[in-house]
Parts: sequence; C-alpha cells; structure tokens
Amino acid sequence: MITDELRKGIDQRATVDDEWDYGVQQSWKNVLNIISDNANDVIEFIENDCTADEFSWLSEIFNEIIDIIPSQRLIEALRKTAGKYPEEVQKYNIEACIDEAEGHLNFILSKVDSE
Repeated sequence: MITDELRKGIDQRATVDDEWDYGVQQSWKNVLNIISDNANDVIEFIENDCTADEFSWLSEIFNEIIDIIPSQRLIEALRKTAGKYPEEVQKYNIEACIDEAEGHLNFILSKVDSE
C-alpha cells in the first residue's frame, strides 16, 4: 500500500543526518520513485493520511513532487494539509515551500503552453 511505502521512505529520510548529503539524496530518490508510480494515491495520502511530521519532511521536496505530479490538485492538497498543521507550517516555513512549489508548477505549465 502506498501509505506504508511512503511512510517507510519518509522515516528513512528522517533518520539520515542532514550533513550526509548522499544519504539525504538517496532517501528522497526512493520516495520520489514511489511517488512517480502512484500520483493519485500520493495526493490522497497528503490530504488524508499524512502526519504533521511527515508533511514537514516532505516539504523538502515539494518542487520535485511537482515535477512528477504537475497538478493544481496537488497544490490544493498541500494547502489543505498545511491548514491542519499550523504549528509545523509556521515552525518550518512550509507555506513558503508551498508557494515556491506553486510557482514551479506555473513555470512548468507556462512552458507547456508556449510549446
């Protein structure tokens, strides 16, 4: 199930020392591989099952998730989940991460429109 896979991947990232860049990149690579195979399930996870801690960890890769799921629905799911966890959003400046991801989405969509 996607929830269990995502939780395991996020937990792996949480255990990696931030100083160990290769470990951080590898743990996020694993999570992004899971995400690439399950776009709709990922959005459902974020909206309904994601804990505050998981959400704060995922905020590190919102732009990369947008690369995989270039969807306004994803942005709406991020904002909805942010509303559930105001303390974490403030503590980790997650609103700025969402704003940046939305800007990234708009850039991706504008490139597609101009082609």
